Amino acid sequence: MVRFVRRLIPLLLLLNWLCAGGFALLLLVSLVEPMMAAHIARRFGPDILSLVLWSMRAILLLGIGVACVAHVIFRRLAAIVATVAAGDPFVAANARRLRHIAWALLAIQFLDLVYGLIVVPLSAATHEYFGWNFSLTGWLAVLLLFVLSHVFAQGAAMRDDLQGTV
Repeated sequence: MVRFVRRLIPLLLLLNWLCAGGFALLLLVSLVEPMMAAHIARRFGPDILSLVLWSMRAILLLGIGVACVAHVIFRRLAAIVATVAAGDPFVAANARRLRHIAWALLAIQFLDLVYGLIVVPLSAATHEYFGWNFSLTGWLAVLLLFVLSHVFAQGAAMRDDLQGTV
């Protein structure tokens, strides 16, 4: 399983940056391409064109932000998996990595809340559902990772103490 994950993470990093690049390209197109605005005006009406365009741009910026945070997660996860593959996962560095991942997931949860603040009014204005619901699962994962990082830190300290006594 570790070998599979070690091969998967570089692919996830690549896909993550491709998505970020796609979001950036769409954001640029939305700023310079009048045909996109014309299409949106035809679909939703000219009275909410501005709301739809600015909401779309904000969502694309959020996507780029999430991709940056996901990069942190994937890099830290790759480092943790490398220590597992080497047979030495209970080190203080992994506790710090887990804490970094927890902070990154917390950032994603806040970005998700911002996404909700954007799409709920947008859904009401356009009468289309843009797919946001508050989810407790992500928040629980953040708490779990903070606790797990503390457990790793304590385990690494105990292991270091044990090695120091031998």
